[in-house]
Amino acid sequence: MLEQKKFHLKTTVEDSENQILPTDQTVNEINLSKAQVLTDTKRRRLRVENELVELVVLPPVMTEAEARQCLSGIRERWTSIRALVLELKERRGWEALGYSNLTACLKAEFSESRTKLVRELKAAEVEKHILQVPIGTWSASHFRPLSQLKPEQYKPALDKARELAGDEKLTAAHVAKAVRQTIAPTQFLTLVTETPNYQPGELVRVQCPAKALQAQKKWDGCWGIVQSSDVHVHLLVGDQKVDYEPANLTKDENLDVQYYQTCERILALWQTKLEAIEQAVLKELQQRRSFTELEIQMICLMETKLFSSR
Repeated sequence: MLEQKKFHLKTTVEDSENQILPTDQTVNEINLSKAQVLTDTKRRRLRVENELVELVVLPPVMTEAEARQCLSGIRERWTSIRALVLELKERRGWEALGYSNLTACLKAEFSESRTKLVRELKAAEVEKHILQVPIGTWSASHFRPLSQLKPEQYKPALDKARELAGDEKLTAAHVAKAVRQTIAPTQFLTLVTETPNYQPGELVRVQCPAKALQAQKKWDGCWGIVQSSDVHVHLLVGDQKVDYEPANLTKDENLDVQYYQTCERILALWQTKLEAIEQAVLKELQQRRSFTELEIQMICLMETKLFSSR
């Protein structure tokens, strides 16, 4: 039998941070190489009779139940984060903290995880305003392939992805495949009809060719709201209703509800009696893809001036 030797430690214990700790305890030599301390994850070095012995400190291995509980906790926390960052945006929490917009707030407060938070925010907006499902229903990775589709195609594509996954775990690869299957017939339909389907109320952006009429060129690069469509798209842009070829318009991919509401406010201002400087300001705003806090304040001042005088 291997003789068990015991040493009485009367010197010191040196931990992983090289801190010297006084000790006075008995250590079994045979068990030194196998020692596990379940409540600590650090490596500790013991000086035994002037010899340095390293104890590898290991955490206990999770059971399956503990692992699943851990995953569930992670998912719950990300769902809460997704809902909170959406609330921070929609209730203008960034303004209360003195930031000019949400982007500046996230950059300052969460510099290392800002990209992740932006993805979660977009996922929350799609879930709440387009899919109308509880926030946290879908993984943020599932939404990335959807960027190739129109918002009204999101739900059918996700339903198709579920069908493709079957009994397997739904992944972004399933969603990407469903998106490709959704795009294919849409592209074929576009080639046949040559007329994209623009619905009243949709936000679109004007992209005029050089041969366009002067009235159309005036609003090149601006956004407008579709009034109706047939062979042409009848667009409310500025203080005019202008007809455009469908090929000269692109749907604005900005899904931000606040952005859309601000666009509607600007178009409402166009319907009032404006001075030349006010028209110039609104024309400039009609090319924006997002609005700063200062621009929002300018819109509020114009509304107060123009609508209160009625």
